Amino acid sequence: GMRLPDLGRLALHPVKPTGVDGVCGYDPTVANNQLQGYFTDMLLDSDRNARYAEAIFAAVSEFVAAEGRPPVVLDAGCGTGMLTLFALAAGAERVISVDVNRGHIDKLPERLGPELAVRCTPMHVGPPNPNPFVSATENDELKFDMLVSEILGSFANGECASYYLAQYAQHMNVHPSGNVYCVPRTTTQTFRKVDLPKEVKQHVSAEYRLQYMGTD
Repeated sequence: GMRLPDLGRLALHPVKPTGVDGVCGYDPTVANNQLQGYFTDMLLDSDRNARYAEAIFAAVSEFVAAEGRPPVVLDAGCGTGMLTLFALAAGAERVISVDVNRGHIDKLPERLGPELAVRCTPMHVGPPNPNPFVSATENDELKFDMLVSEILGSFANGECASYYLAQYAQHMNVHPSGNVYCVPRTTTQTFRKVDLPKEVKQHVSAEYRLQYMGTD
């Protein structure tokens, strides 16, 4: 019975395909509106998107019922802005949308449309300032009530989620109810031990030894 918001405004620019040499040419910090292939797969998964919408609508409703006001939501790794759109449509007071991709941040107001964009605060993050909250003064410290993130939903421990979210969590409001509001609430990461071919082992131990390989 829940009516989903119109996703038509989240139009994406054409994705540059990966070349025959395997080079995609995508850097999340400078790639403007290009998307890696797995982003496209995620956005086309209508069942996944509907579950995110249901969870965010339910979390906002739960917050209003328990705390007596609409929440300020942090969308960590907002990307195209889909979860930001859901939170705004669900009745969030404001959404702080952060991403390392400056192109997504610059494009977000247009994607949301003027009616919703006035309640959204897009913020570019990344070196040298990965934490958007430290730029606020002590008297005007940014605080948020609820976290939503597709980083957790896609890789759980990828895209440096543990690095960024550990910092953001310090600025999350503590509520009289004792509730912590987060979508998704839990993630599961599965692993399988494999015996890599000798050539791959040599390549990894040489060029990538002791390096953290984010989403790989």
